Formats: sequence, structure tokens, C-alpha cells
Amino acid sequence: MKQYSVGIVGVGLIGGSIAKRIKFSGFANKVIGVGRNIQRLEKAKNWGIVDEISDSYSALSAVDLVVISTPIPHIISHLPKILESVKKGTILIDVGSVKTPIYRRYQDIKESYPGVWFIPSHPIAGSHKKGFENALKDLFMGRPAVLCPPEDVPSDVIDLVCRFYNFLGMDVFVMSPEEHDRILAYTSHLPHLISFSYRDILRESQLKLSGGSLRDLTRISYADLHLWNGIFRANAGNVLKAGKEFLETFLEKMQAIQEDRDVVVGYLPEPEEDGVYTVAIDGPAGAGKSTIAKLLAMKLGFRLIDTGAMYRAGTLACMRKGINLESVSDVLSCIQSSSIELTDSIPPRVLLNGEDVSEEIRCPEVTNNVVFLAREPKVREYMVAIQRKMALKGRAVIEGRDITTVVIPEARFKFYLDASFDVRVERRYNELRQKKIDVNKTRLLEDMLARDASDLSRAVGPLRRAKDAFYVDSSNLSIEHTLNIIYYEIKRRIANEEIRI
Repeated sequence: MKQYSVGIVGVGLIGGSIAKRIKFSGFANKVIGVGRNIQRLEKAKNWGIVDEISDSYSALSAVDLVVISTPIPHIISHLPKILESVKKGTILIDVGSVKTPIYRRYQDIKESYPGVWFIPSHPIAGSHKKGFENALKDLFMGRPAVLCPPEDVPSDVIDLVCRFYNFLGMDVFVMSPEEHDRILAYTSHLPHLISFSYRDILRESQLKLSGGSLRDLTRISYADLHLWNGIFRANAGNVLKAGKEFLETFLEKMQAIQEDRDVVVGYLPEPEEDGVYTVAIDGPAGAGKSTIAKLLAMKLGFRLIDTGAMYRAGTLACMRKGINLESVSDVLSCIQSSSIELTDSIPPRVLLNGEDVSEEIRCPEVTNNVVFLAREPKVREYMVAIQRKMALKGRAVIEGRDITTVVIPEARFKFYLDASFDVRVERRYNELRQKKIDVNKTRLLEDMLARDASDLSRAVGPLRRAKDAFYVDSSNLSIEHTLNIIYYEIKRRIANEEIRI
């Protein structure tokens, strides 16, 4: 996989957050910001959000991917101008909250722009705040993104857009624009309409007695009014339908109050209480998970579960028996007949059929072959069952790519340890050099980018930040500082929640 040049039309909250993440994650090596206000763009450039700026669409002529992050009426009216400004082979996406009118507009004009591909899309994330000053590089992590690709868009183009959203940390869903708009009317547009409406009936004199419920109900009403007026107009039919259903239910509850009957008769499912006192850490390769997990286990006096070492031991078992690593059934049979154990020492020693193989599993041959086991769903299912059994005993630190989302989602303490792509490459490069391993930095960059793409887009257990995982960006932190952030967050929660471990 290569790094891409990306143009962002509209460097506001969403466009700015996208720019931050794709540079941070390594998807893009250059981001061009395009908009009408050159002074605002200069500020965004000075803040390091974009690399180049322009007030002309002609600046998009050399980019690989264009993200249109403007209000819906602007997307519809300016789409032809943007399409005619890019070179053949360029891929365009938008981030509008309503898809049908944008999709139809493209269908009407696409014959005039052969060789250029446009996929209406929607990353479902946002904030009531505005402007790139409030942009967050982790705004999209763990959130859904919807693609509504026209039928004639090649599969490799769709794959690239999926990969783009994976690098934002998002799960991708493909559906028709009509289905998207029907669903979003209920999950986003109507809640905003209700919030705007409730804010309209408030009086200044009432606010002195307000609490958390009012704050939660009205928070989203501080969103961009121009943006939301465009959304309501563009999805009017679906919003009106959802609104009528809401009013019917609301009036029924008003009637229940009048008749002295129970009003609340049902809830959304309550989240299950998590009671597994295990520390789970995931994040991309090179973020420092292994180092921090080892030090944290020592500091807490917990066991350390090295999931990567278990896959390496399984790989070594297969290699010793001459198993074809492409044969899932043979690999699974070999692993199931092998004993893989971790001792309680820190770091744990790895025992394969009772033999200490802690050093042997780190050899280049095992490293190059472990991917065959890690990518196979049946093998992963077997290994995850073992890892879960170990982690469910509690008082353990466990790290890996999908630890908080798949292996042990019940963990009481979840952390997503991150770092910028450039920093992760530099760390891995220095690590290999210290081990006297000759490495080409350009090749290492390409290999790590390919691994990130694979980890983020896996069908089983992709790398994602769990919604309740504490986010730590270690890019500019020392190992000690990173360790202390995680350690004291655990101690804070233990104290505040009166947890006994």
C-alpha cells in the first residue's frame, strides 16, 4: 500500500478532523485544504492540520482522493466544478449527512466526467462545536461510516474508500442512499430537531435550576444552524415521518400522565456490568503496547498475558512439524494438539509442550510466518478462547490488536494506545537497529503501512478503539510518562468506583 495525497474541500470540524487523522495514521503524505476563506486556511496550515492551501479547485488536479466536507447544498451545486478540476483516476467522496439528493445529482452529471469516480459517503460522527480549531484526530474512531456507491464504480475504488475510512478507525457499511436517509432520520436528524425545539421553549430564568438532563438534551442544539437547516430540507420526507411517529408516542405518554398511568414502560437494553478486573490494551503496531503492558503488570503486580507470543508459539509448533501454513485444518490440528503456556513471571516465559521457547519464537523465520495463523478465523477463535480463559481470572494485563473489542470486552480497564505513523516507524526502526538488524527505512515504512491496512480492514477482529477505551496518544510522551498516565487512570477509577481488585 502507498501513501496518498488528499484534498479536503471545507476544512472545518469534520474536514479538519479527517485531515488530522489521515496524516497521523499515515494514510496521507500530503493534505491540501481548499476553501473560500484563505485567511482561515492559512491558520489551518499554521496549525499543521493541512500541508498546502488554495481557494481554487484547480489545486485538486494532482491529488489521489478528494473529500468534500461542506454543507449539502454546496456539495450538490459545486460537484460539477470539483469533478472537472481533478485528473482521471481521482476518487471523490463527500461526508454529507443526507445521501439521496447528492447521489441523484451525481447520476445526472457523471457521464460528463469519465474516468473520475465519486462515492457518496457519510462518516457518522460529529460535535456541537464548529471549526477546525475543535478538530479531533480520534473523532471517528469506533464509529460507523456508510458508503452508497453507484453500480458502475469498480470494486478496487470501493476498497480504497473502505480503507480510507478504516484508517480513520471506522467500521464501513454499504447501503443504498435511500436506506441511509431513512435510518439517519431516526438516529440523527430527529434527535437534533427535538433538541432545537426544546431549546426554543427554555427561558433564561429557568436555567439557574438546570441539571445534567437539560445539558444532555440541548447540547447538540448548539451545532451549526446553517448546516442543519440544509440537512432538514434535504431529508424532509424521512424527518417528517420520524417526527410524526415521535409525536404519536409523545402524546400517548402525555395521555398516560393525564390518566395517572405509568408513563415509562420500556427501555433500550441496559449495558451489562463489567466485572473483570483485567487491564486490556490495544492499538496499532509500534505504539508501545508490549513495553507498556510489561511495565504496567510489574507496577500493578498483575500477570502479563502476551497474546502475540502465543501465536508465535503456535507458528513454531507448525514449523517444527513441517505443517503447510496455508492449510487451515492442518494448522488448527497442530495447535490443538500442542500445549502453549505462559509462566507467571514478567515478562512471561513461553512454554511449548513444556519446553521454554521464549527466544526461539522471536527469530525472523517465526516473525515472517506468524501472519498465517493470525489471519485465520478458526485459528483465532481457538486462540481467543484460551486467552479469554486466562484473562477472565482477573488481575492481568493483556495486550494485542483486538483485545478490548473481541478477546476481553468485559475488561474493567480498557486502553487504546496510539502514536503517529511517523513516530511508530521511527520507534520500530530504532528498535531493529538496537538489535543489530539491518533494515531499510523506506521498506520498513511500506511494510508497517501494509500491516496497518491489514489490521484495520480484517474481516475478523479488525483494529478498532472500543467505545469505552481510554485513549492515549504516546507520540510525544516518554515511556515513563505514558505508563504513568495509564497507571494513574486505573488508580483513579479504583478509588472513585470503590473497586477491590
